[in-house]
Amino acid sequence: MERALKGTGDAGSNTELVNLYDLNYKGCVSCLRCKRKGGSYYGRCAIKDDLTKVLERIRKADVLILGSPIYYGTVTGEMRSFLERLLFPCMAYAGPDSSLFRGNLKAGFIYTMGMPRDRFDKYLRQFFEFSNEMISRDFGNLDILYSFETILTVDHRVNIEARSAHELERKNAEFLAESRRAYEFGKRLATQLI
Repeated sequence: MERALKGTGDAGSNTELVNLYDLNYKGCVSCLRCKRKGGSYYGRCAIKDDLTKVLERIRKADVLILGSPIYYGTVTGEMRSFLERLLFPCMAYAGPDSSLFRGNLKAGFIYTMGMPRDRFDKYLRQFFEFSNEMISRDFGNLDILYSFETILTVDHRVNIEARSAHELERKNAEFLAESRRAYEFGKRLATQLI
């Protein structure tokens, strides 16, 4: 995420990194206040917590880059709760492609995982396509960067499948290449606005 934001910043955008783990919030509680026509929260989440200001800043942003590691086949619990709060208020019950979001937001998502691409394609891709479609429905577009076979740490005290020194070296080289891809990803999102 830091590399993607560096690319976005180098393209001339102001950036802000928000770590969801630093916030105290919950997922959607299905109060439906965001669906009440004429209500003060129509199309916006009514819950007041640490996520409230973040969601308001997103409504005013030009670019939103989301990122999550994949744990046990899906995004983190924090990202899932965030997506509920971001996307459900935008969903209109007027049809499958209807959205209450009226902004102009270029969205990107970076998924990083230890899984190889072929296993992801076989077991998980279909589940991600639905979430990606929901983000695209609300914001009109979504660029995606999948980063496969990432390494969690270079701390040799941590047992990461007892990888050989050669394998760790290869993974570190791949991480640097993925970091460059993330930088270009962020830069491309920002330059598409110009």
